[in-house]
Amino acid sequence: MDFPRFFLRTAALACLLASLCGAASAQTATPFSATLQSESGALVLRWPSDSGQHYHVESSPDLTTWTAEPGDFTGTGVELTSVVRPAGAVDPTRQFWRVVAEDVPPISLALVAHRTAGVAPLSVFFDATSTTATATARPFHDLEYRWDFGDPLSGPWTEGVNAATSSKNRATGAVTAHVFERPGTYTVRLTATDGTHTATRTIDVLVHDPDSTFASTTTCVSAGTDFSGAPVGATLVTATKFDAAVSSALAAGARRILFKRGDTFTFSTTNFINASGEVLIGAFGAGARPVLRATAAGAVAVRVPAATPDVRFVDFEVDGQSLVTPCRAITSNGNNFLALRIFAHDLGYLASIGGNHASVVDCETFNVVGGSGNMPIFAADAFHFFVAGCRFDNNDGGEYNLRYQGGTYGTIAHNTLRRCGIGKSIFTLRGDSTQVTYLTRYHEIADNLFDGASAKNLNLAAAIVPQNKERNERICDVVFERNVITTSPGSGSGLMVNACDVTVRNNLVHLNGGGSGWGIYIAWSNNTGGLPIPARNRILHNTILSESTTGGVTGVALLNSGALPLDTVVMNNFVYAPYVPRNGSNFGYGPMAVYDQGTGTVISGNSTDAQAKSATPNVVGFPPAALTDWALAPGCYGLGAGAPVPVWSDFFETPLDATSPRSIGAVSN
Repeated sequence: MDFPRFFLRTAALACLLASLCGAASAQTATPFSATLQSESGALVLRWPSDSGQHYHVESSPDLTTWTAEPGDFTGTGVELTSVVRPAGAVDPTRQFWRVVAEDVPPISLALVAHRTAGVAPLSVFFDATSTTATATARPFHDLEYRWDFGDPLSGPWTEGVNAATSSKNRATGAVTAHVFERPGTYTVRLTATDGTHTATRTIDVLVHDPDSTFASTTTCVSAGTDFSGAPVGATLVTATKFDAAVSSALAAGARRILFKRGDTFTFSTTNFINASGEVLIGAFGAGARPVLRATAAGAVAVRVPAATPDVRFVDFEVDGQSLVTPCRAITSNGNNFLALRIFAHDLGYLASIGGNHASVVDCETFNVVGGSGNMPIFAADAFHFFVAGCRFDNNDGGEYNLRYQGGTYGTIAHNTLRRCGIGKSIFTLRGDSTQVTYLTRYHEIADNLFDGASAKNLNLAAAIVPQNKERNERICDVVFERNVITTSPGSGSGLMVNACDVTVRNNLVHLNGGGSGWGIYIAWSNNTGGLPIPARNRILHNTILSESTTGGVTGVALLNSGALPLDTVVMNNFVYAPYVPRNGSNFGYGPMAVYDQGTGTVISGNSTDAQAKSATPNVVGFPPAALTDWALAPGCYGLGAGAPVPVWSDFFETPLDATSPRSIGAVSN
């Protein structure tokens, strides 16, 4: 055949028809140029794809009758390939092909695991942020994502909201992670809904047995002569210095280093983990976790450089002994780092974290020392960061409980955070100061207890803000849901947002004290560093209560502090503060449900000021002592009074659909 002429006419036809078919579909595909070429005796058709778009290839001998070729293609944003005729098929001289962009399904669900195999305990990150939906241009916010990790034996979370009843086997949000602690193959299932339609995808994760993986590279360390419970074949070492034992074992080729439970070991230097391959530093035997006790100022028990990936640090107590120059349990910049069940106390940091795919799970910190600059968790430039099931209690020392300074794809879930440093916040999410390569984006903050009631002189319980007004720290695409926030009896506000595209939904905020308090507020803070004005934020289905008899309360506030927040939606929020004498903005008597100084604000379905100060018992229990007390009482005006919004479950994860009558507040009743 005359291949050059055939190539031109066929490629042009493919381009034309693909563009026309895309324009007729539910979601218009970007026009593209297809190419046809001979490769190893087969004709191969290539074309660039739109992520989530579905395609198939059709052939015709005469441009009149078209037959679908085998195979269906889902676009990934890169070039797709179809072998349109295998080698030895009929002469394609008069054969034509076209690429057809199919109608887009209501939800095109993306599911990416950062890895699908490794040794237990294995932390795996999951990402669905490339999901698209015909019903919304904001699928990260407006779809509900439910995960089942196929790991029912993982048990319940013991911290955060609904502790002991929330399963580790489940999660919500477009970004999440899970720690697989037992060998086996797990089928992870993701389901997303827009209230009417659902889509489901699965992926398998293979978890290897550490006894097999480390069969010839295990060293067990005892402070004496008791090696009961050591794995068969392990090298047995007697030592009392943790740092020396680890460095010697790594140098000898060990990759699993286990310390005897019930024994105490010391560390006096920064213990660098320099190794290749998977490394596990953990415990063996029965009894209490081995204790690592600092004996020199500024020492770090485990220091993971950026060049060392895949380190697991599991089941230790780290005692910093309140040294004048505080010690740290962990400093890590390595990829795939996991801290699991570490109890750290009387030190400056549990962990300082950077790098990619780092997890801090089921850990505890008590009594942070060293004053300003110290805190349980400090994360900077941490990408795919997971903090879950942890309990952080500064005992009023240091600064924040958790400061996440820049990064993408973060999950902060099922944590209990108490007693931050005086005048600081329990939690803060900040941006990167340079903004050269990324925005602080795609974060799920859910099911946490921000216990500001335990703190002294708390100013603000949680903040999604830049470090200060001179820094251009851009933050966007954050979901903050199902958290419980309390403030101190003296003063304090719940959540501050100085960012764009933040959805705050189904949270319970208890403003305990006097002074002026805002439940949830948005403010630009007169930023001079180029930070955009807060825009497109959504405040939906939150419940804000206060039983204070002094000071003032505003449920939701949009403040003009140098610029007006833009295009905010404030809907279905329940505010109840019957005894406060004034509102939080000092402009009138009693609480103010919503105070709006924004531009383009949509306000609907919220408590009115009169309803917020009504002495009628509008909730089941007041002041609330249990989570069930936050439900609306029978006869309350808020039952069934909400407006339609894209929220598909309530605080207790009770499912809602597009036809469900909406009550206002976080509990659907």
